[in-house]
Amino acid sequence: MRVAILWSGGKDSALALDRILRMGGYQVMALVTNFSKSSGRVTMHGVRKQLIQHQARSLQIPLWEVILPDPTMDAFEAATLSAWHHLRKEVGIEAIVYGDIFLEDIRSYRDRLAQRAGLQSIYPLWNVPTDELLREFWRRGHRTVICAANASNARLVGRPLDHRTRAMLAHGTDPCGEHGEFHTFCFDGPHFHYPIPYRLGSPHLEIYSHNGIAMRFYYVDLLCDSPHSKP
Repeated sequence: MRVAILWSGGKDSALALDRILRMGGYQVMALVTNFSKSSGRVTMHGVRKQLIQHQARSLQIPLWEVILPDPTMDAFEAATLSAWHHLRKEVGIEAIVYGDIFLEDIRSYRDRLAQRAGLQSIYPLWNVPTDELLREFWRRGHRTVICAANASNARLVGRPLDHRTRAMLAHGTDPCGEHGEFHTFCFDGPHFHYPIPYRLGSPHLEIYSHNGIAMRFYYVDLLCDSPHSKP
């Protein structure tokens, strides 16, 4: 089955790719990433497009860039459906692979959107305990850095997500950040042909409004160096 992966560049999408490749019976035709038109960065994660392009080259999987002109749901749906239709017609994909783990409302929404494009949905990580997924992530040799976090975990931005950082997560934080507590950038793993070198740039704070409540989210700018092949 020909599939595309919804690709944020973070740990959950990397582990979903890892699992789908090991399952067999699937051919990954594209990584699909949403970028903000205004910033040129991955939505929510704040990662530069250049770093995602380096990931795709290292993984040797084509990158399909979905440009979101504004942050509204209407714009998101229109851009997503356009991408799904083109991938189905031009690349022949039959399904979208997601890295979601247990949020039923998000899965239902994704399923409805995919069905409108005539595609199936596949969730390789679904209902696996998040602590177990994180251990699998490390065991498989994935490496990632926290690129954004909520106020409770702000001190961890820029740190690798390793055993020490896991122990430092604020009380109540899901180990995989499934509720949006933090986001990551995966810079190496079992399917990368070379690690993605990066440098930590300047941190910054962004404030969002969610249901009338101000939400503080902290980011670190990841800067890209020239990649080097694995020995």
